[in-house]
Amino acid sequence: MQRTLLAVFSLLSSALLSSAFITLPSVSPRQQRQTCLDAAESHVANQPIYRTIKGQQPARYQVLHDAFIAAVNAGSSESQALEYLSQCWQN
Repeated sequence: MQRTLLAVFSLLSSALLSSAFITLPSVSPRQQRQTCLDAAESHVANQPIYRTIKGQQPARYQVLHDAFIAAVNAGSSESQALEYLSQCWQN
């Protein structure tokens, strides 16, 4: 009886696992990178200082935004890109 239950459980669990893997959507590295970039961009855009700059100096904000996107696309982390932005702001 225990062997039968164990065999049934084993079959059910392997069927569930295989169906779970089959139904998972495939996400390309490009999509993952874009998702991370979008999240970082949203995070920065919601920071009070950058909202203020965007409202008061839209041209400066666009320069900072473009620099941030370029830094992240070049492989910098969000914090490294923000550090780069603060250097740009001082210039």
